[in-house]
Amino acid sequence: MYSAMIKNSGNFQYHAEVKSYKFLMGQDGGNPIDVLVASLCACIGHHARDFLVEQKIVFSTLIVRADASLAADKLSLSHISVKFELVDGQATDAQKKDLLRQAELCPIYNTINKSTEIELSIH
Repeated sequence: MYSAMIKNSGNFQYHAEVKSYKFLMGQDGGNPIDVLVASLCACIGHHARDFLVEQKIVFSTLIVRADASLAADKLSLSHISVKFELVDGQATDAQKKDLLRQAELCPIYNTINKSTEIELSIH
């Protein structure tokens, strides 16, 4: 089971708690949409990293970057673009395709993808 909590004292700061980790959202921290997009990157990155290690693909750094756009009504996200970068790493075209398939195992990706288009790519 996953659980999170926020505390707010009437200002623009939201003190978030996840397990034993605490972080600030809102003023002086990422807004909730930023945190959602960062969570997507972390989840996809986790699955991608597992694949890279399993396949013995050498890299110094895996970067997963996402950009999200609000829908015209500002009530949901209309599009998310996720880009992978392997610093000091090389992967064949077949491995890149497999990496994208592995990233799609992320539960956050699948939850969001049911209602929002998510584009995955490797650079």
